[in-house]
Formats: sequence, structure tokens, C-alpha cells
Amino acid sequence: MTDQKPDRPCTEDPTSRYCALLGVSEAIAAHRDLSALFHDLARRLPSVVQFEFIGLILHDPDRDVMRVHVLEGTEEAKRIALGMELPVEESAGGWVWTHQQPLVVPCTEEEQRFPKAIGPLRQMRVASFVMV
Repeated sequence: MTDQKPDRPCTEDPTSRYCALLGVSEAIAAHRDLSALFHDLARRLPSVVQFEFIGLILHDPDRDVMRVHVLEGTEEAKRIALGMELPVEESAGGWVWTHQQPLVVPCTEEEQRFPKAIGPLRQMRVASFVMV
């Protein structure tokens, strides 16, 4: 979890935010090891966007599943998501990957799509989320 306050911007000005986003892009390009990349992203992303929980969902082409990787969050969230994989068509991340569009879910309690993905999010007490 970050210590950022919801009413505080991630950076002081747009130039700082763009520089932080450039740093994230450079980290993605520089790392070949997923673990090192995840550690670097977890350190850099709070300067770009506010969050309490952040993860990556990557497509495994050999098994055609979406695999969850938690970058930052509570220990409970990390435990719940550990090793989580879902078929592409049953995953919110799979929907984003397939359609190449962001997905905004303002209320997980009202969301009816992707029950296998939304259930663990509710268990982690995630109230809303955005996937890009």
C-alpha cells in the first residue's frame, strides 16, 4: 500500500508526471527479468498514479491463460492472487488484452461480468478498479 492521500496529486506538476511516466517506460524497456521489472515498477508507479493495489495480468500464450502478478498491495491481496490464472474469456484482463481498450469498473459489488476474476477482488476488498 502506498502512503499517498486520495486528495493529493501524484506529482506536483504535469512535467513531473510525464518524467515519471517516461521513467516507467524506460524501466519496462530495460528489464528482461520479470521479478526485477515488477520491483522497479512498484517503486516508480506511485509517482504516476494513486493506488492501494496494483498488479499486472500477463497472457501466457503456451497455456492461453491470463496470469496475475501483484506488484504492490496488502499481504492478503498477494496471498489471494498468488498463482492466479484464468482463461482469457473469463478474465477482465483478458477482455482488455483482447479488445485493446481500458476497462473501468466503478463498483465491484455491482459488476456481473467475469465472476471468477471479480470474486477474488471483492475478497481483497477492492471496491473499484481500472485495467489498461
